Amino acid sequence: MWQRFKSLSGSSLVEVLVIVTILSFVLIAMLNASMVAIVQTKHARNKALATRYTQEGLDWVRALRDRQNNWNDFVNLIFGVDWGSVTDGEKKTFCLSSLALNQGACSAGSFITGTKFTREMEVVADTTKNYLTVTVKTGWRDALCKNPSDYFCHNIKVSTILSTWQD
Repeated sequence: MWQRFKSLSGSSLVEVLVIVTILSFVLIAMLNASMVAIVQTKHARNKALATRYTQEGLDWVRALRDRQNNWNDFVNLIFGVDWGSVTDGEKKTFCLSSLALNQGACSAGSFITGTKFTREMEVVADTTKNYLTVTVKTGWRDALCKNPSDYFCHNIKVSTILSTWQD
């Protein structure tokens, strides 16, 4: 009778446990890879949106300049004084959450309407070369940010130079 049972083949409990353990590790690795892919996809989407909002801010300030009668009117709108009264290196910061000249840095809740993005514009005068450097920065935060109060944990920053165009 022992001979009959010995001839029957099958898997021992240890073999089954080893196979189940290996399959568990493979499934966990696949789930982890999927989660990383989801996080990276969300980050790429946010980066693309931030780039779009940044470019929108630059286009807006160019259009604002073009709507003014002359360079002096534009400089007066930004700095509150005529070009001759602006000092070299003078800087102004605006929160562009609603594409309006809201002077000062963005604060908590200064998001672009319906988004989690914050957009700021910094204008720096270069009186020696007669132009303004305009930098628009769009930022966002997510679960990857270490400091929850940092609205620019991730950001896209683009600069351009605006100069007199009608004088």
